[in-house]
Amino acid sequence: MIQRAIILISILTMLSGCASTTLDVIPPDGTGADTIQYYRLRFIATCTSDWASIEINGLDFLTWRGIERNPSPETCDFGENTLYLEQPIEDADADMPVSTELLCAITPEDIVKPFMVTIMKGDLNEVHLSIEVEDMEGVTQAVQITHDTVMPGSGGLNTRMFPSDLIETVLQAPFEYEIPEPEDKMLWAFYYPWYTTESWDSEILVDRPLTPYSSDMRLDVARQIDEAEIAGIDGFISSWWGPGSYTDLNLGLVLEEAEKENFKVCIYFETLGDGNEPQSESTIETWLEYVIDTYSAHPAYMKVNGKPLIVVWSSGAVPLETWQAIFWRLRNKGVEAFYVGYGYDVENLTVFDAYHEYGIFTYDDLDQVYFDASRTARYYPMVSATGQHVPWIATVQPGYDDRLIPGRDGIVVERDFTNYYRYTWDTARLSKPDWIFITSWSEWWENTHIEPSELYCTQYMTLTGEYALVWK
Repeated sequence: MIQRAIILISILTMLSGCASTTLDVIPPDGTGADTIQYYRLRFIATCTSDWASIEINGLDFLTWRGIERNPSPETCDFGENTLYLEQPIEDADADMPVSTELLCAITPEDIVKPFMVTIMKGDLNEVHLSIEVEDMEGVTQAVQITHDTVMPGSGGLNTRMFPSDLIETVLQAPFEYEIPEPEDKMLWAFYYPWYTTESWDSEILVDRPLTPYSSDMRLDVARQIDEAEIAGIDGFISSWWGPGSYTDLNLGLVLEEAEKENFKVCIYFETLGDGNEPQSESTIETWLEYVIDTYSAHPAYMKVNGKPLIVVWSSGAVPLETWQAIFWRLRNKGVEAFYVGYGYDVENLTVFDAYHEYGIFTYDDLDQVYFDASRTARYYPMVSATGQHVPWIATVQPGYDDRLIPGRDGIVVERDFTNYYRYTWDTARLSKPDWIFITSWSEWWENTHIEPSELYCTQYMTLTGEYALVWK
């Protein structure tokens, strides 16, 4: 398919009359799997106060996972270096303990560094922190810290700092983890099967397709898939609004045409409904069961580890505990999927199998975001309960403009003569992703489309093809 893509890109560029693009090639990152040594640190916090905040500074964690050891706190939050506990005041008056744990991976070079533990708490009772080191030989209890002080005039914010180190801890052989190289790098594009021929008459469109189409017309869908393949795209993430919707009816058509081309398809599960309110728990469960039962056996529907791939939009609108309960009930019915949550929050990985972002234009420091998010995902098997590989998914996009959409804030990120698209591609490639998501193939309302258009002709198709070839 790659040789076919090279030929067709060249032909398409010559025939279209569009300006040709030239890719500034970044040197390859090298080949071969990376192997890293690490220890695990467990920060186990027990609190009998009404609240406590524990912050660890000075240690560089490769990745981390928060674990609720006692489910009774009303609030139990985690950050990369922070634990937070809260319980009802009456439970604190009764000296009830609540506890939680932060599990981290750290290199042998970093584990010998001194660090600072800062503990804040309410006026009641105490907070205890136990730090354990885990290596190939077992677990060593290394540090014990207790904060039971009430500071005069603190106003209920009792803060103490505890300089700490693990230098005297007897360290044995560290763990080793080999980061698997992507077996099959895949380029995906968000796809919207909701258009009719009347859509292109809308006054809120800045640009329009080079060839107007309808999402329910077989020839139009076949042409889109062919164009996407020319651009080096391996699959569509098709927006899906539930059973019987226009997008559901058209999903079947997309799958049929994709099968002919060895093209892949999965759904973008639209969590938000009318008024941007999240769907109910029962609706989400019913919809997921329907889409898995209806489409997962189709040859063109993407499988990961034998499970159908489902990418979830705005998963954060629904609590992680709710998603976990839904997935648990479905699995008990034998209804399995590989779920990709929304947002580069490591807590998503406690429930979802991977994470992604859609609109990356909100990040001013995309290189740092991708460095942090990719490292956290790549190393997450070091601390996860399953040890399952987490594919790192980076996103690229050409720009954004929703000024003409009623009720929107009017955010604009200029395409800047393809420079913004190049920037996101270059940044994504340097993060060594397993997959890349393109936002988008056909979101015309928000002007993130890259399919052939009146304003840009096949320019973005050609550029995408060039980047895809170099990356793969």
